[in-house]
Amino acid sequence: MTALRRALLTLSLSALSFSGAACQGAMTDDEALVGEATSYLTVAEETGDLANEASAAESDAALEEMAGEATELPSMPSDAPGVCDLEGRRQRVIARYDENGDGQLGPAERGQLKRDLEARVGHPVAVRFGLRHRVAVVKRVKWVFDENNDGVLSTEERTALVDALEARCRLVRARVMERFDANKDGALDETERQAAKQALHAKVQALRQQALAKYDANGNGVLDDSEKQTMRSDFIAAWKAKRAEVAKQFDVNANGTLEDAEKLALKRAIQQRIAEGKDAE
Repeated sequence: MTALRRALLTLSLSALSFSGAACQGAMTDDEALVGEATSYLTVAEETGDLANEASAAESDAALEEMAGEATELPSMPSDAPGVCDLEGRRQRVIARYDENGDGQLGPAERGQLKRDLEARVGHPVAVRFGLRHRVAVVKRVKWVFDENNDGVLSTEERTALVDALEARCRLVRARVMERFDANKDGALDETERQAAKQALHAKVQALRQQALAKYDANGNGVLDDSEKQTMRSDFIAAWKAKRAEVAKQFDVNANGTLEDAEKLALKRAIQQRIAEGKDAE
């Protein structure tokens, strides 16, 4: 059982006070709810353009909406845990939805989390964590694991998402260990963890500066409306180019539209890329 699923199993047996024990290898619906939110928080805090192949199934109107959400400059929450720290993010999810501060999610709090996860407009989970400029990423990843296209992840689909993110994070953490485990003892001490975290924040700041260098025409350190419009237009053009590229591969009957079977093939290909750590920054 993966680290995140072990943590979720512990959560189900203690903080959430379920009746009966969860079976090893299976996830209850409540475990899967927290796991889905944890996964979204993790992908939203990546610095890469995760699952951008999903744009192949989007209409022009949807791409314009996504681009409008993506014009905020890159940033990282000051309380973000370490690189791909699923347990740290799981704790942040619980703390954010624990309205009464008792350290656990009761029925009403779980209900709010479920409503946020299942909302079809925007993505309240991302917004709740102050990740408005990554809403498009969260929505794309949700689409990738929604195999039956009903707009809501089932427990099985949520489980697949959790397992894919755990596999991804194992690979990312291995890369981090290789780079930052200076004394090669197989673990990151506090100094090494801080170095890894600072490197991630430095990368985000570099991306921010790149965006300013490209779009901040008047050099005032912020993007005004006209500069954001230029950035937005570039996003739309890039996603349309990606859509055309991916469609060539998955539009098997060449009718110009991805039908359900073709969408499923695309989704499973992206799921594999996510689990294999592709495009992880």
